[in-house]
Amino acid sequence: MIADLDQHWNALDPRTRQIVIVGGAIITVLMLYMMAWRPLEKDLDRLRVDVPRETEQLDWMRAQLPSIKTMRAKAVSTGGAVVSGIEQSAVTHGTRAFVSKIDGEGNSGARLTIDAIPFNKLVAWIADLQATQGLIIEEATIDAHATPGVVNARLRLRTGGA
Repeated sequence: MIADLDQHWNALDPRTRQIVIVGGAIITVLMLYMMAWRPLEKDLDRLRVDVPRETEQLDWMRAQLPSIKTMRAKAVSTGGAVVSGIEQSAVTHGTRAFVSKIDGEGNSGARLTIDAIPFNKLVAWIADLQATQGLIIEEATIDAHATPGVVNARLRLRTGGA
């Protein structure tokens, strides 16, 4: 087969051979451009957009590290004192009268039943529990009360590290 191609090539006049060589070189260059250079160029354009955005996101995450460490430390330090911490916070925030039941769940959680509490007071109290004790809501059921702006709630709270 190679001999047949070689014989056919030699049978072509020099001008035709030159045109085939130049055409082959042009096609080779175009193929290299389309298969190698063009995809690299597209990736470079994408990276020029993605890298600054992801660098900004990484910087934001690094800035959050101190608050995460603080919350973890609070979660570890409160260990078995979750229920007493919730009780103390409820008294401080004036929400103890609304809390009908607090059940501890191990060293890192508690279930609360809260009746007829103003919604805004509940949200402020939960925000304080998160900020001061590292507690997060794992589960919540909040039902409207007959009085506008008042709710009944069942919460399951956990320390942020658990």
